Amino acid sequence: MGLKLEVRGDLSLARPTLFISNHISYTDIFVLGGIAPGNFIAKSEVAGWPVLGNLARIQDTLFFERKGRHARSQVNVMRTHMTNGGNLILFPEGTSTEGTHVEPFKSSLFSATDLESKQQALIQPVTISYTRYQGEPMSQDIREYYAWYGTTPFSPHFFEMLGMHSARVELIFHPPVKLNEFESRKSCAEYCQQLISKSLTATLDVNEDEDNINEFVNQKTNNVVK
Repeated sequence: MGLKLEVRGDLSLARPTLFISNHISYTDIFVLGGIAPGNFIAKSEVAGWPVLGNLARIQDTLFFERKGRHARSQVNVMRTHMTNGGNLILFPEGTSTEGTHVEPFKSSLFSATDLESKQQALIQPVTISYTRYQGEPMSQDIREYYAWYGTTPFSPHFFEMLGMHSARVELIFHPPVKLNEFESRKSCAEYCQQLISKSLTATLDVNEDEDNINEFVNQKTNNVVK
């Protein structure tokens, strides 16, 4: 696919870990899935998609209905998986974007990290950013060849993307947190969303200020709500 990956931060090696990330494209699955050891969580419609559905099944993806009435059973499935030491990968926006902002996170599945054994699974925020094309800062016109969102048909987008040249994708692993560090799962989700959003903005700065980016890589911010 011509994607060159730059990884920042430290990948959580602890089990179980719930990796949560912003979502830009189906290529995120290859980028993040190639680094983070875990099973993806996807909406049930993905199972029927051409190419991606088959790949998702091979990867033992957990397919969930998006309707709220299924949330409790979905949490139980996730909790059982993690209680047995399995990692999971979640895109909590519930959709993909054009690659320059992060939608609010849906928080219901965060509660699965509160395990029945009374232990807390780690939650590791991850930022995905498509930053450069052929060595130059990526314009939004070029990013559209990678970002897959809205009603864009899959097949034309996929084959146009394959015709592109070298692009750089940055993957930032932020310090993990635990659910019990926050007053609620919603505040945990909001913290992670804001952290990922700010680091995404930093990576897209055409000046690529390394000090600014490293602020989101090296340490957990101090405004965690207790």
